[in-house]
Amino acid sequence: VAHADDAYERVAEFLAGLVAAPGSASLDWATEVAADLGTLTAGLHAALATPPPDAPDLAPRDASREELRAWRHDALRQLNLALPAVAAVDRDAARELEREASAIAARVSRFEAVVTTPTVMRIHADLHLGQILVADDGYRVIDFEGEPLRTIDDRRRPDSPLRDVASLLRSLDHVARSARRRAEERAGPIERPGLDIDAWIERARERFLDAYVSGLRQADAPFTVDLDLLDAFEVAKECYEFVYAATVLPSWLWAPRDGMRWLLAHGEGGEP
Repeated sequence: VAHADDAYERVAEFLAGLVAAPGSASLDWATEVAADLGTLTAGLHAALATPPPDAPDLAPRDASREELRAWRHDALRQLNLALPAVAAVDRDAARELEREASAIAARVSRFEAVVTTPTVMRIHADLHLGQILVADDGYRVIDFEGEPLRTIDDRRRPDSPLRDVASLLRSLDHVARSARRRAEERAGPIERPGLDIDAWIERARERFLDAYVSGLRQADAPFTVDLDLLDAFEVAKECYEFVYAATVLPSWLWAPRDGMRWLLAHGEGGEP
């Protein structure tokens, strides 16, 4: 794709520039990208929810009780993997994670307490900003091979589209915090940032979810957003990110650490 950048770098640099700039950037202008990504994700899921006639096994269906239980067990397994993995590289982060473990377990218990039956279907399965290319003529979603630490069988299973939504919301959180760190590394402490990153994170979430829900409605997609389920997927995703950071990229450990703090402090979001 000619002249394309991955969305993580494009957004990180854009936000870092706003943080370091004088004045105050418009929050709605700065979060346009989040709305675009919400619309993009809705279109992706609407397409994946419409399988070709000769592939009926790819059609969306209701999740089973066993699948809901498996989601909770997998999240707890990621947490249990994260605890020793993080301890091996950062004892302070490990102690914090240990203190949060019971709260994390309570949040992922929502997988088995949802009011409506979730839909499962084919999804991207590793949808973060690094898997999206930004070019002059729009966006491209790439790399549909799933999370690299999971088995092929895990990656092939039908799953909730909200796992993709959760992954992108976590990525928006991470990229914003990365932008603030970049700006401070380049310019030193910034007393009056041109963009409030914490406010950007909250507004970006709102705009992403609003655009995603609107896109699903326009496409008449066979599912919608359950906020409790989405929250459980976000917490589970950060558990996975702890494992990934500790075992593959220790310099990235700050991202799930800060992200999990935010999730535990905020709980589920408002209605999209």
